[in-house]
Amino acid sequence: MRRTLLRCRCVKEAHYRASWPAQDGSKIYDAVGYAILKEDWRQGTVTPVAWNDESSCSVWQEYR
Repeated sequence: MRRTLLRCRCVKEAHYRASWPAQDGSKIYDAVGYAILKEDWRQGTVTPVAWNDESSCSVWQEYR
């Protein structure tokens, strides 16, 4: 599934931790969200997500 999303120019935009329960309730899984911007779809481009945003966040500095 992930390979198909990437071939369609979707970009990973989110990690959802402990968000997807198993049908029998025995386990909780993580999930990942993918999306494509309307402009990227129209232009055939990919706009990457800047995942390095936490290093400048003052709240995170307290926990390091």
